[in-house]
Amino acid sequence: MICPKCGKNTIVDFSRCGRCGYDTTEVHLRIVAQEGGEPRRTDVVTPTEAGVGAMPLEVEPEALRPPDGSSQPDLAKATPWDDRFLRDPLDGVAGWLKLFVVGNLLLVPISVVITYILAWIGAALLARDDPKVILLLLISTSVDGCLTYIGIQVGRRLGDIAPRAVQEARRFLGLRLGWALLSPLLVSFFGLDVGREDVEESVVDTLIALIAITIWFLYFKVSKRVKATYPDWNA
Repeated sequence: MICPKCGKNTIVDFSRCGRCGYDTTEVHLRIVAQEGGEPRRTDVVTPTEAGVGAMPLEVEPEALRPPDGSSQPDLAKATPWDDRFLRDPLDGVAGWLKLFVVGNLLLVPISVVITYILAWIGAALLARDDPKVILLLLISTSVDGCLTYIGIQVGRRLGDIAPRAVQEARRFLGLRLGWALLSPLLVSFFGLDVGREDVEESVVDTLIALIAITIWFLYFKVSKRVKATYPDWNA
């Protein structure tokens, strides 16, 4: 059964959602107390019929069928809920989705910290010849720091399967895209003298960032795991 409040298959003992704590007792009784007829493989109760929530509620009556073959579910023997009948195998934070979450929670922050520690060490030497290097690095550090913080929050919400987490991830990728396009232009804006190798390296880094951001954006649009894990993925 899907919780009508958070939309996840985390019902515990038919009485509450293991994720958000919503009381599902009344909804469960409405579902299993069907009037006449053989239970079907999957019964869907609309929000109007269930009287709650905005999500369809699904139940597997065959999982509740008593051994004597009667059509009435035996509630006394129906607990705990057998999760095998309910969960979509793609429902959950795993695979590439987990990589995105762990990356933003852990890998990217560590990488940013190390990168800017080294950058500031180098800038301390270059600033003697051109003080504008410090200003450029200060702007880059601030923007990347803000984006890293936003990424941590996005990763946390995706990991918690929070409402509208996918939409926040897409907006975050949009910010990353904007900064990837803008940051190389700052060097020209401040009129810094850079060599050809530095320019080529900057172009390559920008292309890699654009490709990575595009791939992740498309992932959040078409991934079956994203669709199975986040009910409001396309809201």
